[in-house]
Amino acid sequence: MEKIIILGGSFDPIHNEHINIALYSKEFLKADKILFIPARLSRWKDAPSSPKFRLKLLRYAIKDIPDIEISTVEINGKKKDGNYTYNTLRYLKQTSKEREYYFLIGSDKLERLPDWYKIDELNKICQFVVFNRPNYPLIPAVIAKYNLLVVDYKAQDVSSSQVRDNLDYSNIPLNVKNYLLRTNYYLKKLLKQNIKEERYKHSIRVALLAKRIAKSLHYNQDKAYLAGLIHDCGKNQITDKIMLEHYKEFMYLPHPVWHQFTGTYIAENIYNVKDKEILDSITYHTTGNKEMSLLAKIIYFADKAEEGRGYNSQPFIDLALKNFDEAFILLLKDNYEYLKSHKINNSNIFSQACYTYYLKEREK
Repeated sequence: MEKIIILGGSFDPIHNEHINIALYSKEFLKADKILFIPARLSRWKDAPSSPKFRLKLLRYAIKDIPDIEISTVEINGKKKDGNYTYNTLRYLKQTSKEREYYFLIGSDKLERLPDWYKIDELNKICQFVVFNRPNYPLIPAVIAKYNLLVVDYKAQDVSSSQVRDNLDYSNIPLNVKNYLLRTNYYLKKLLKQNIKEERYKHSIRVALLAKRIAKSLHYNQDKAYLAGLIHDCGKNQITDKIMLEHYKEFMYLPHPVWHQFTGTYIAENIYNVKDKEILDSITYHTTGNKEMSLLAKIIYFADKAEEGRGYNSQPFIDLALKNFDEAFILLLKDNYEYLKSHKINNSNIFSQACYTYYLKEREK
């Protein structure tokens, strides 16, 4: 009889502890294989990301690990409200009679285990195995009632929600991390929750234009895209609290300028961006500054030249893809004249330093 370890869940996303506990349990129980079963829905949690996306992450995570399989029995199920574990195990037993199943759960599931659908019948067709999760002590009465096996494994305090909400990719498989960094999937979801729809669409356009310019300059395209994507993350989160606590010395500046400072704080502390060049590009994307990095210039340009700005910016874009330095100067000059003609206050220290450095000094 082939011994199979089952680990079910949303896997939104899969993290290292999912794999570590499965491999440890396989060794502990002398099992033959591990079977990950992603759920279509999570019965007691918020709706997860799409099954297709989560399945892709699972495949990235296990592609180099032997003796691990994925079952799509639940995500391909016909029931719109998801599937019960009892139905899943019953199906597996009927289709693979030469397999003995060990269903792995964390101690966080023990309290509600008695509420599982047909738990007594389920307990007859598989052996439950429990491991200890931080902050969720084992419950001896539940363990005894359902004859659970206890795996002596001290799990790290890692959860999928921490990965999603904090954009902390330090505890996920490398292939998964690389994919998430390339697609910015969770960052986009978080950004959408915190800025208005039109601002989000603007941010996408800025990111795409920044990426095109970066490509023409042989600069890191992913980095430019990320900077463009989050450059306005402080736009609808401009709070006196952030300014008072972290940027008090700049509160005398015009209010529309504040979001470049609050955005820098949010990017670093909420979106977990630590790259100084990206943070600086956010800090000066509205006003500009003297001696800006190439990335800061790209984001400044893309923010003001993206096609949704309401004027014909295509000549600037076309020039930028051929000669970015020239396009940057022309756009800067155009922006200066526009603000001047519309009597918009642009007399802050950063804008003046930018104009002086890039325009006036070059006219001498």
